[in-house]
Amino acid sequence: AINIAVKNFSKRYEHRDSDSTFVIIMSHGKRIKNKDAILGVHYHKYLHSNDYFFVENIFSHFNSVNCPALTDKPKVILIQACRGEHEGGVCVSDSVPESDSWVHREKDFVCFMSTLPDVYAYRSPDNGSYLINYIVDVFGTSAHKYDIMELFRSVASRMEIDPRFTREKQILPCIERTTLVRKFYLFPGL
Repeated sequence: AINIAVKNFSKRYEHRDSDSTFVIIMSHGKRIKNKDAILGVHYHKYLHSNDYFFVENIFSHFNSVNCPALTDKPKVILIQACRGEHEGGVCVSDSVPESDSWVHREKDFVCFMSTLPDVYAYRSPDNGSYLINYIVDVFGTSAHKYDIMELFRSVASRMEIDPRFTREKQILPCIERTTLVRKFYLFPGL
């Protein structure tokens, strides 16, 4: 079901007239077959369910081959989901501080994941996803001043020092599979 929804979204005619697109997925996740997977509502780990969606398929659906309407336009992927079953922190005793006829298969992507590979993603039972809350706050106050990579860095910096995350539950979002070749501003000049 997730695959169909993402594929259908990649085929929307509105992409021709847009300057960019955002794909936001919030669900449970885990590593399946050594790949990041988003779990569907019917997924059950003990019933050998196949209701999951591999994150890498987003890049296939929105690449220049399958979604030519978004060629040379930023495609921002935000994923709030676990990527494994491990804690995010560890104690370390010794730490040191263009041509018209050819386009890249995957270009102008930026993917911001809620956590590192193989690490739990946490959320507040009352307020939901920490990542999404920080994104809303940072983008709401700074999107008119900074490009998207700086906005993501700001979100990560704030999450790193958040006192709610103890050493045992330290979480840090990560930017992955980024192929943006220019700075991307959401609301320039405001």
